[in-house]
Amino acid sequence: MGLKTLFFRIFFRLLQFMVENYCGMEVRGAENLPPSGPAILAANHQSYMDIPLIGAMLYRNGLISQSCWVTGKQAHKNPHLKWFYDFWHIIVVNGTVAKATAALKEGKVLIIFPEGYYAWHKHKLLCVGKPDFIKKKIGNSAAILGLKTGCPIIPVWIRGTVESLPPYAIFPKRRKLSLSIGTPFTFVAPEPEDVTEQMIAEKTAVVMSKIEALR
Repeated sequence: MGLKTLFFRIFFRLLQFMVENYCGMEVRGAENLPPSGPAILAANHQSYMDIPLIGAMLYRNGLISQSCWVTGKQAHKNPHLKWFYDFWHIIVVNGTVAKATAALKEGKVLIIFPEGYYAWHKHKLLCVGKPDFIKKKIGNSAAILGLKTGCPIIPVWIRGTVESLPPYAIFPKRRKLSLSIGTPFTFVAPEPEDVTEQMIAEKTAVVMSKIEALR
C-alpha cells in the first residue's frame, strides 16, 4: 500500500467519523446508490459542509475511490477550497464537458451541485443586507452529461448543512445532517446534432425537480 493510498483511507475514515459522531449523519435511500459507476450524483448545495457529508456517505458505501467532483470555473477560483482541489480529483467545466464525459466512460461517479453558484451568492448578499437581485442560474452540466452519455442521474437532497456551517463560516456547529437519495433516472441520448439549448434547459429543469422532490 502506497503512502498516498494510506493517507487517503485515513483521511476519509476520520472524515466519516467526524460527520457521523460530531454532527450525526442520516442517509435515506442508500439502496438507490449503484455498486459502482458510471453515474452522475446531482445534489442541492448551500454549505461547505455538503462536501464532507457526501464524501462520508460515499466512503460508507464504498464509492469514494471511484468519485470525482465537477465544479465551475468561478467556484474553482475559491481560495478556501484550494486544499480540496489539490487533494481530490476535480473536473472544471468551462464550456466543455469532454473531461467529465471521459471520466464517466472510465466508470467514475461524478458529483455535481447544479445550484452552487446561485445559492452561495444569494447568501452573501443577504448577509450584508442587500436584496436578492441575482437572477437564479442553475448549472446544466448534469443534464448535458445525462443527454450525452445516457448514464444514470441520482438526485440527492441535503439537509442540515447550512445550519451546521453557513457559507463563509469557519467551524461547524453540531447539527443533525441528512441525505435523501432518490431513484436513479436516465435520459435517452440523442444524436449530437439533435441536442438544442431548449432541450438542455428542459432536462435541467427535470434534474432540479427530481432533487427538490426529495425535500
